[in-house]
Amino acid sequence: HPIFSKIRRWIHRNILNFSDANGTASQYNIEQQNSGGGFSTIASLLPNKNNSYSYNISNYTSATANSNFRIKAVYADGSTVYSEVVTEAALMADTKVAISPNPASSIINITLKQDALHDGTIYIYDAMGNLVRSQSFAKQTKLSINISSLRQGHYRVVVNSNGILAESNFLKE
Repeated sequence: HPIFSKIRRWIHRNILNFSDANGTASQYNIEQQNSGGGFSTIASLLPNKNNSYSYNISNYTSATANSNFRIKAVYADGSTVYSEVVTEAALMADTKVAISPNPASSIINITLKQDALHDGTIYIYDAMGNLVRSQSFAKQTKLSINISSLRQGHYRVVVNSNGILAESNFLKE
């Protein structure tokens, strides 16, 4: 009985997003397949109220374009459930977000190129990978976001619409 919704996508080969339809696990372990075929835990996450999770593997140096990963849900009684195994290279998505102007100083206009757009959330990350802003949207293909409060530098925009993730970058002047 698979409790996980599909592991959504890797974003820029670093961010794993998943959700747990059941939401009753006491811990989630992110596991990477080792050269012997077994899996080793690379991170553990505690449950949250949204049952939706993201994990940045950018500091995990052994991750390669052919890495296999899975999620292990651990329950209070010691039982476990595993997600499907995913290969990073197979899940890399083409960018489906356009940002203008770029560079920008106060407002960015985001155009979403998804065929079937649903409600979603836009996340903005700084160059260190820290979430600096998020904004929900409802069935829109064009959005304007005020970025005047952000410091100058490079940023990544990640859009999650109906579990489909896309990204693009911009420079704040």
